[in-house]
Order: sequence, then structure tokens, then C-alpha cells
Amino acid sequence: MNSFSKVGISLALISTLTFSAFAAEVTEVAVSTDSVFSENSCDQAFLRTPNAVVGDNISNMSDIWVNTWSVPQILYEEEQDIPRIIPLGGANWREVKVSDNVDFWTLTSDIQALFSEDEQGFILDAGSSVRWIESTLGSAYQLSSNTAPEGTNIGLIIYDTTVRNIIGGMPEIDPTVHRECVLIKSWAPSDTPAPTPEEPTELPQTWAEHILLALIALLLGTGLFFMTRKTA
Repeated sequence: MNSFSKVGISLALISTLTFSAFAAEVTEVAVSTDSVFSENSCDQAFLRTPNAVVGDNISNMSDIWVNTWSVPQILYEEEQDIPRIIPLGGANWREVKVSDNVDFWTLTSDIQALFSEDEQGFILDAGSSVRWIESTLGSAYQLSSNTAPEGTNIGLIIYDTTVRNIIGGMPEIDPTVHRECVLIKSWAPSDTPAPTPEEPTELPQTWAEHILLALIALLLGTGLFFMTRKTA
């Protein structure tokens, strides 16, 4: 199993500085909308708009875990798989980060506040929700090349969350795995690949540089993704 770094950069600044001119939308659609969802065992399906062109960056992603049950749930970090993007239609995607020393995904401070030392997991009360995972500042999925016709599926971002209901004070033996999928379609094909970005060797050390990095991340990003987790 994969694990996430428990120390990350807060995205609060990004949230307050988001410009609508750069916003992309993620709309929930029926799983039956496209066969790619059933082929990848998606429980919830989403479509990103507008369609993507070479050089586009998908950044500032996060996921919300919602406990719709009448009992608490527990999430163990070691049981979680890192979100990932699956290339489709011959398109190529690459991960862009500010440094090789920075994790692409991190647990949020909100979920870290729910950690139980006794249970060694994150406990979410019945009827509650928490933003539990997010991409780090400056991290993005970049469409590096694409020759697929307009409207063709070119990428699928997959979010898996594994939780257990707590019944009578004990976590269930069998976990519930919920998969959300975000479909990305081609806007216009291009024979010219996106240039490879130069990455700094380390993160900025001053607050002013952090602000500058946040603004750069905003310009790179094409949308702020908030996924809502529904557990059944």
C-alpha cells in the first residue's frame, strides 16, 4: 500500500486567490454516461470542462470524504492508494512538481486533526465530512502530448478511498472501497508537444517566495477540483 506525507503546504492561500478566469469545472455525471467509467470500476463519475489542450495543467486537486452512515467511520493511511491519472486515446500526461523532494499528494491538516492515537487511524463522525487529501502546491498533471480528435477521452483521474464502519466500538473487518473518476476529453489535437518545465532543486525559503510560488501555481492550474466522497 502507498502512504502519504503527513507534512504538506497549506492550500488556504490558493483557495482565497483563485481567479474565475482560470477555473475549470468538474460536474458529476451518471456512470452510464461513458463506458470508460464501468471499464474502470468507477462508483462515482465526473466530467471536467472545458476539454484539455496540450500544455494544460490540472492542479489544486482535493477530495472530500463524506460519511453518510449513522455510525463513525475510520480511515487507515496505510490502506489508501494514491490518486492517479490514466492516459487514454494515445495522449500523454506527466507529473509537474516544484521539486523532486516534494510529494505530489498529501493528507490535509483537517484530516490529521481527526487522527486517533488509540485506533491509529482517522475517525469521521456520522453525517460529517472532511477534505482528506490534496495535491501539493505547484503539483499538476500536465497534458504533454495529444493527437486525439476533439471530444476523445484522453485521461481519467482515479480517486480511491478505503474506510471501515465502526460498529459497537470496533472497525468492521471488511472495508468499503469507493472509487471516483474524473474524465478528461480532448479539445484540439496538436503535433507539438508541451515543453518540459524546468524544476527548482528546492522549495523557496521565504514567505514572499511562497506567495510568488502560489501565484505561479494559480497560473499553471486550470481548475480547483473538490471531489465529494459518498460512502455506501
